[in-house]
Amino acid sequence: IGIVPASSINISTGNISEFKHQSESGFEMIRQNCDTCATPLFVKSARFPDIQMFMVSALENPNIVSPSFEIWCSSKVSWSNISNEIVGFSKGSED
Repeated sequence: IGIVPASSINISTGNISEFKHQSESGFEMIRQNCDTCATPLFVKSARFPDIQMFMVSALENPNIVSPSFEIWCSSKVSWSNISNEIVGFSKGSED
C-alpha cells in the first residue's frame, strides 16, 4: 500500500464501489474497488482523514515506488521479507 495526501487523488473516469468495515482500533475503514473489474484500488481510514492509501499493485508501473516501512508484521507469512533495513510495526501505525 502506498500513502499520499488525500487531496492528491482525483478519479477522472470510471466508477468506484465501497466496502465499509470497522478496523481493529475501532475506526471506520473504507475499501474502494473498481466497479467494473473489482480490482482493489484505495483504502481510507477515518483515523487518518488527510491521507489516501492506494494499492501499489494497481499502478501501471508498480516498480516506481519502494517501501519505507512495513505494517502488520505480526501476521505476515514466514516467507515474506521486504528488507531488514526498513522499520516494521507489529500492527498498524504506532502513533
